[in-house]
Amino acid sequence: HLVLALVLERQGDHHAALDHSEQALDLYPTSAYQNQRARALNAVACSHIELGAYHEAVEYCTRALALLHEAGDQIFEAATWDTLGLAHHRLSDLGRAADCYRTALQQRRELGHRHGHAATLCRLAEVHVDAGDVAAARDAWQQALTIYEQLKEPDAHRVRARLTEAIPRA
Repeated sequence: HLVLALVLERQGDHHAALDHSEQALDLYPTSAYQNQRARALNAVACSHIELGAYHEAVEYCTRALALLHEAGDQIFEAATWDTLGLAHHRLSDLGRAADCYRTALQQRRELGHRHGHAATLCRLAEVHVDAGDVAAARDAWQQALTIYEQLKEPDAHRVRARLTEAIPRA
């Protein structure tokens, strides 16, 4: 169900993705499956974000983080901090969004998860833009671009375009 939810999210069918994420959540009802349950909670949160239900997303992320921290699953804990940051950003709570993204960045840096680190930097840059801090946004995008170029990631072109076209030099 989680794989189906991911595919459906990428196809833009957020209602069906939510349905499959909730079905996955139902399959992991006990603490014996903390990691899987937490991953399902995060998937439900992602679908809620896409559907505009940001407060619900915050609730699901918070529940997931508690399980992931207890289970010691740092990779998915970082991913869930990133999701929580997006939910807060969509709620226009820029301070909380930035804090969540910084937590995700720290964890991803410690884990050596460079692609995830770059993706979170891009989302943090958008928070900086909304906060009116163009210099901080540029810095975050430049860091992300450096990582993407080192990894030879196709996302580098998107970040490069954001740096050169979307924000004029301050």
